[in-house]
Amino acid sequence: MQLQVHSDNHIEGSARLVGWVRTTVASKFERYDEELTRVVIRFARETPSFRSGRDSAALAERPCSRCLLQGNRMKRTPRI
Repeated sequence: MQLQVHSDNHIEGSARLVGWVRTTVASKFERYDEELTRVVIRFARETPSFRSGRDSAALAERPCSRCLLQGNRMKRTPRI
């Protein structure tokens, strides 16, 4: 199983972070090792958008971190 770690330009994708993420994800997905070909982990920093409200300005100044996991399964022929 391949593990790919990506981050946007607002998050520092240091070697320490990448190593920690790979170790953690590999241990959690170990039982799916024969079923998955690749797991992609994406980190991003986003600023939430709000329509209205008195707290919207204060909340919009605080960016949120987002993590997305995508797993690709091995292609197997269906059993009949």
